[in-house]
Amino acid sequence: MWYAVDRFEGEWAVLQDDEGQSHNVERSRLPQDIRQGDVLRQTDKGFVPDPEETARRRERVRRLEERLRQKR
Repeated sequence: MWYAVDRFEGEWAVLQDDEGQSHNVERSRLPQDIRQGDVLRQTDKGFVPDPEETARRRERVRRLEERLRQKR
């Protein structure tokens, strides 16, 4: 399952899974260079960044924003 980093709240990261559920995870359990919007996979070794999925999702959002701007 994938988790997107929704936001940071102090020592906590709020992750959203693909079913729309939010999960509070201690920030220390995540890679140090993780940013809002990054996508992670949970493995037996913890949360691992998935740069390809992150790029795919950011591109999809960019295309949606572009289409919305064109409709104005």
